[in-house]
Amino acid sequence: MPIYEYRCDGCNQKSDLLWRNFSPPDAIECKSCGTDETHRIISSVALRKTVKTQMSELDSKYDRMLDAADASNPRADPNYYLNKATPLSEGVPD
Repeated sequence: MPIYEYRCDGCNQKSDLLWRNFSPPDAIECKSCGTDETHRIISSVALRKTVKTQMSELDSKYDRMLDAADASNPRADPNYYLNKATPLSEGVPD
């Protein structure tokens, strides 16, 4: 069911109409001023991108910024917590 948008020629306000048919009316009554002097306009369209698409479209400068930030952070090293861990074999009584 398409939603059609109309702009009033008198008050310049937008009105929308949920229409259950594929042949919309030429004009509708304006919701603001009540006149029927309206014309159909092209509605804006929204596209939803997946997270994968958004990540692939990121500029490579952000990757370099993250790499630079991680270089100064010792916890960014994958072995940081491994080196701080105590092996399980230590401290176990014989």
